[in-house]
Amino acid sequence: MRLARLLQHTALCCAAITCAAAPAAGLAPGANPVLRDRFTADPAPLVVGDTAYLYVGRDEAKGNDFFLMKEWLAYSSKDLRQWTAHGTIMKPTDFKWAVSDAWAAQVVQRNGRFYFYATVQHNDTQPGKAIGVAVADNPLGPFNPAPTAGVTSTPPSSSTTTASPGWPGATRCSTWPSSRPT
Repeated sequence: MRLARLLQHTALCCAAITCAAAPAAGLAPGANPVLRDRFTADPAPLVVGDTAYLYVGRDEAKGNDFFLMKEWLAYSSKDLRQWTAHGTIMKPTDFKWAVSDAWAAQVVQRNGRFYFYATVQHNDTQPGKAIGVAVADNPLGPFNPAPTAGVTSTPPSSSTTTASPGWPGATRCSTWPSSRPT
């Protein structure tokens, strides 16, 4: 009896997931999924005045790929129902020291400027992930990337590792004075 109920619940869950993954054609504005023109991940909202901005990574994965994120896109809305696509606002390679992986990003407004923070894959000079920082005067850019990473991961054996408060195993290597909006 319990096994039969478990199988029924499992089948129901699978059907719900399959339906949720169906194409969004014909849905009313504001219904889920909100963004329908591309597959996206890691949405990060920002509200400036009467406009909501949504920054997302574009997922181009196919087949058995886990993910393939090569760029960040921006969208805006005045009513949270109709969204305007603004295209690519940055790529990992816009950071001269980064090589790939447009992971989760966030834009923060501070003192009239907009700071774009994102996790990317650092080049071989500093193996591992890093947080890139870029700044703009407009929430849609153009964003000017810092010349070095704001925070990088370093191998535990490195003698140059300087722990940053709240970031075990990370070192601050940014020499760009305006990379942090403080």
